[in-house]
Amino acid sequence: MWIPNLPAQVVAIGLIAVLIDSLSATGFQVLRAQNRHPLVASIQLLAPVVLLAGVLSGVATALLPIVMLQLAVACTTAICVGWFVWRQVGSTRAGTLAGAVPFVISDICAQLYTQSTTILVGSMMLSSAVGVYRGAWSLVGYSFIVPAVLFQTTLPHLNAQKDPAARRLLLRRTLLLMLIYALGMGIFVVYGASWVLPLLYGESFRPSAALLPAFAWVPFYKALSFSGVLILLMEGHIRRRIVVQILVVSVVWATAPWLIAQGGIAGAVSAQLLSEGVLGIGYLLIAARSLRLTDTPVWPPRRIVISHLHGSGNVGDAAIHQAQYALINTLFPAAHITVAAALPATVTHAFPHATVVRGIHAWVYADDGTIAPLGTRVCRAVALMCAVLLGRWGVRARWGLDDAEQASLAAYRSADVVYASGGGYLYDEPAARPWRRLLGWDLWLVADLLIARGWQRPLVLLPQSIGPCTNQPFRGVLRWILGQADCLYARDSATSTLLREWGIAHRNAPDMAWHTENTAEAAVTAPRQPLLGVVALDWGAQYPSFRGQTAYEDALVATIEHYAARGWRIQLFSQCNEANPAWDDRLVTHRIAQRAACAVEVMPDIGDPTALARAYAALDCMIATRMHAAILRMRSGGACVVIGYLPKAAALMEDLGLAAWHVPITHVTAATLCALVDRRDEQIPILRQAHAQIGAQQKVFVDDLRTNPVIGGSK
Repeated sequence: MWIPNLPAQVVAIGLIAVLIDSLSATGFQVLRAQNRHPLVASIQLLAPVVLLAGVLSGVATALLPIVMLQLAVACTTAICVGWFVWRQVGSTRAGTLAGAVPFVISDICAQLYTQSTTILVGSMMLSSAVGVYRGAWSLVGYSFIVPAVLFQTTLPHLNAQKDPAARRLLLRRTLLLMLIYALGMGIFVVYGASWVLPLLYGESFRPSAALLPAFAWVPFYKALSFSGVLILLMEGHIRRRIVVQILVVSVVWATAPWLIAQGGIAGAVSAQLLSEGVLGIGYLLIAARSLRLTDTPVWPPRRIVISHLHGSGNVGDAAIHQAQYALINTLFPAAHITVAAALPATVTHAFPHATVVRGIHAWVYADDGTIAPLGTRVCRAVALMCAVLLGRWGVRARWGLDDAEQASLAAYRSADVVYASGGGYLYDEPAARPWRRLLGWDLWLVADLLIARGWQRPLVLLPQSIGPCTNQPFRGVLRWILGQADCLYARDSATSTLLREWGIAHRNAPDMAWHTENTAEAAVTAPRQPLLGVVALDWGAQYPSFRGQTAYEDALVATIEHYAARGWRIQLFSQCNEANPAWDDRLVTHRIAQRAACAVEVMPDIGDPTALARAYAALDCMIATRMHAAILRMRSGGACVVIGYLPKAAALMEDLGLAAWHVPITHVTAATLCALVDRRDEQIPILRQAHAQIGAQQKVFVDDLRTNPVIGGSK
């Protein structure tokens, strides 16, 4: 039951005194920041002098006069502090006062949750209960001077120190001292305080001393609180501190009245323990999220990571990878480049001067492209999240990680910028139950992006095609991480439209494969047998929801037979030769060759993009399902009919002004393909105009890459 022992005017005056004390505390912080420590000490001496004078004058004879005296002391201190602060800050008064508001709010919250339990005990119980409870709490509270001194002495050094290693060392030492305090004081409270304190202060303290063992966890909670606040202020997150404090005040006033009503003084102890526990654990969690002890990125970059390389089996991907590596190496010749690839052994030869590590997204894949079981993926995800959290604290993660994975993490942690490789890998496939795709291949593909942002590394996504994104979990994660990127380039109009719908700033740039060295010349018209090149893929194996693979192959076979009958030579190319059968174009190529009732040439594997472009340039026309087969072909100005299996192909041809020569894989027929091949010569003048536009875009793109993405990116 609530017993109104405290008059309303006493509570009101006390609250006003608390507010004014909070203003004074903030003023002291401002003066300390100006190195006016002697002045702070002098003003702080004023409070006990005024209080002693009031007591000696006989004013403090009842509760109301005592509270009025406290208000007078608070006002006197606040006036003195305010006058000196006003003089000290000078022309920056407005900014200083505005910046002081969060500190004032924080101190008010601290006063509220510190005094709330005592106020509630006084309102709901007899005055003697207040004395017993307050005596015990005050005896524990005397020890708080130790973490307070550690906090006050460490914070200025942390703020002055910019080297992450030095900060980490100083923080470790301080946290160790906090732990020693918590252990020592906790042991004393449990085993020594109940009999030592009555010897020191008299038998009148024995009831309070009996409560002390119940406060054994308070030193641990207080050590957590001071440590958390130390980290939050070091990182400049005072508002996060206020959030925790408001939570604690809410918890106290929501639970303490009921606990006190049920258990009396024991209930008050439980309420205090609850508030201190919520405070300490809350600060710990927020501080763990806020702490950053990683190296500060520099510009021009000294350490670069290029992520999301797949392997050398896909020549289209290889064209992108080699072009972006050459460009970045040219722009930043003094930087050391690390390449993060799904299959490091297959790309090492292409980047002899770079360090090649295993990409984060490949942690759950076998070399043949098969993904690990769900249990393994969950374990890898936990290991990765722990590594990210520890890495933010400047700690190198080792648990559950082999040497290759640790090397990958070290490369990201020390990178001055992370470039996500250009391409079209940020998409998913439809699922009847999207949540069953927990930690599937699509979500793992953004792992490299997540770790870059988790460690606050500048993140640049080189020209991308994005989508389709059919499942809400993946779409939400992808939208969030793309919004976190410092700079994002869209390589086609469809991606640009999607990003605008999502409200994500970006720039447009051509596919990186257009940057490859153009050693291929356009085919020269001569009296010879015309050549038709065909690049096919097994989209039905890669995308199980696609049911038109047989019809697609039928259309290609019929088209091949049609032009063979007209005297054309047919050459079949396999542009992607991966260990995973679904990604091995050689299987579908041989299947088509065997079905064709005419002579065809199955071309040998050509793994070099430049050599493959030369072979494509010798054709009179190409039918390409692989998008980069079309790009390598059209770089030489040669005609190409594109069969699109993802929106990126349609967007490419539309941006080039060649939308008429694009056929969706779901609607492809031999009649359509033959009609477009017969109109091949109409492409040539359009391609010339497109080349001029691409060249202008490339120049702007290269100039952009020279700029620090944090300053001049798409944000």
